[in-house]
Amino acid sequence: MRADGTVNIKIIVGILVFAASCVSAGLYADDRYAKQTDLKTFIASSTKKTEQAANVLRKQLLEDKIFELDLVPEKKKTDVQRAMANRSKTQLQEVQTKINSVEQN
Repeated sequence: MRADGTVNIKIIVGILVFAASCVSAGLYADDRYAKQTDLKTFIASSTKKTEQAANVLRKQLLEDKIFELDLVPEKKKTDVQRAMANRSKTQLQEVQTKINSVEQN
C-alpha cells in the first residue's frame, strides 16, 4: 500500500496475470489429458475394426479356397487336396466364430 492507502496497480495486475496463467495452465493440462484419453479410445476402436476387417478378409479367402477345392471331383482329389479342404473348413469355422463374437459385442 502506498502512503495514501491505495494499492499499487502493478501489484494488482501482476497478481491477476499470475492467476490467469495458473488457470490457463490448468485448463491446458486438462485438455491435453482429455486428448490422450480420446486417442486411446480411438486406437482401441481402430484396432478392433482392423481385426474385424482382417477376419472378414480371411473368411473370404478361405471360402474361395474351399470353392476351388470343391470344384475337383471327389474321386480325382489327391490326399493333399482333401487335407487342404478339411484344414480350410476348420479355419473357416474358427474365423466365423471370431467374427460372430465381435458382432455380438
